[in-house]
Amino acid sequence: MQLEDAFFRQLIDTSADACAVIDREGRYLYANGAHDLMTGSKAAEICGRYFWDAFPASLGGPTHLAFLRIISGASTSERFETYFAPRKVWNETRLFVVSDLIVGLGRDMSAHHRSRDAIDRSAADTERLQTLTAALSRSVTLEEIAAVAVADSSKMAGATSALLYVLDPARGELSVAGAIGFDPAVIAPFATLPLESSWLVAKAARTRELAVLSRDAAQPEQGSIWDSAKAVRAVAVPLLVGGVCLGAMGLLFGEEHEPSEAQRRLLLTVGELLAQALQRARLFADVRAAEVRAEALYHEATRAVSARDEFIGVAGHELRTPLTVLQMQVDMLRRQARSMPDLVARADILRRQVQRLTRLTNQLLDFSRLSSGKLTLEPEELDLVVLVQQTAQRYSEVAAAPIRVSAPGSLRGSWDAARLEQIIDNLVGNAVKFGSDQPIEIEVAVEGNRARLEVKDHGIGIAPGEQQRIFERFERVVSSRNYGGFGLGLWICRQVTEAMGGAISVESEPGQGATFKVSLPLGSLP
Repeated sequence: MQLEDAFFRQLIDTSADACAVIDREGRYLYANGAHDLMTGSKAAEICGRYFWDAFPASLGGPTHLAFLRIISGASTSERFETYFAPRKVWNETRLFVVSDLIVGLGRDMSAHHRSRDAIDRSAADTERLQTLTAALSRSVTLEEIAAVAVADSSKMAGATSALLYVLDPARGELSVAGAIGFDPAVIAPFATLPLESSWLVAKAARTRELAVLSRDAAQPEQGSIWDSAKAVRAVAVPLLVGGVCLGAMGLLFGEEHEPSEAQRRLLLTVGELLAQALQRARLFADVRAAEVRAEALYHEATRAVSARDEFIGVAGHELRTPLTVLQMQVDMLRRQARSMPDLVARADILRRQVQRLTRLTNQLLDFSRLSSGKLTLEPEELDLVVLVQQTAQRYSEVAAAPIRVSAPGSLRGSWDAARLEQIIDNLVGNAVKFGSDQPIEIEVAVEGNRARLEVKDHGIGIAPGEQQRIFERFERVVSSRNYGGFGLGLWICRQVTEAMGGAISVESEPGQGATFKVSLPLGSLP
């Protein structure tokens, strides 16, 4: 190589890569401008000097060892990286032998290292965010979230201490929800802060921006917090979700810490994760409070229903005895007054009213039994046709229109006589009540192993939307002022029918009357 050659010297001098020529003993013979920039040493100062004299810090390092291998003949080429601390430059160096000289070429790899470091930091930050997200997802209450927030966030940011404040927008106050790295006694006076105060967390919550403060710029009254954390720098992160601030996180550092742009983005992301967790905790708290209220209302309603049922049962029993006595007195009065038509008519009116009160009282007692599950059936062999004819005959005495019965000579089955008579009585009584003084038709028939009973009137009818509701407790489709009753009759009919293994339904149109159908199994007959 002829260094005096002007062309090659100009080419090497203007190269962006560092270039140096060293003799086989390790002395610098030449270094270009890029070498000067990379090492921070001028060629005029190092030429003629041994490499290890020019750069004593390299003694024993990879560069020094690589030169020794080349000089000793153990190697003809080497490749390694070196870091020049004063200039913060990473250099990739190649050494190789050309004739009796050692040529060194160096390339600045600092940008590559910065990019690689950035990727590593990003991957580490992503992993830490995933860890924080997982921990927050397992946290439900405010206390659990606050504990995770101060512990994981301070570790992630490299802070010595952390404070989590949540915002009460209605009161304009920030309240401490969690803290780490502080003496609790020191925090107590600052457990609640006005949103408009000079505290850094208040500023972050107020401006919705990340805020930084040094110890020297802090207010004197805040000194105990700084001293307790042994901090010289603080960063406050707003907790934002959907543009709404839910609080702020304060992080304190034991050394001067001006967060980079990447760190700022990371901290703001942490703030968003914490805000989402806080929002979820508030929703959970609201749902839980609603559940508690609903449970309290349920128990209150249950107690009220139980008290009502108990009252109805007691009232029914208390009314039954005097009504029985009154019925006996009316019957006796009617027998004694047979020769006095006017008095007999009055006694009949009185008897009908007593019978009505008795039916209502029996409904109250049945309601009490059915509600408490105490209904007992006593099946026996009986003739459904006979029960229907007896009921029709009884109501014919008070009905304004004829009651027609279509039935076979006999239809025997095994049923509870009193309960079956109750069903027939309710259906026929309703037909008389709501039949608009039009004829009533009752049909009894056998269908396979079941008995069918139909009671049809031509009265006011029932709208389709009301036909299921009338079988519920205390339900009616007409005003009780005009028609009276408790609204229990059809509910009792359904309960008793189903208890005997049967079913009850209705077909009706408004103004077209109603047809109630009862289907009962015949039961086991000897």
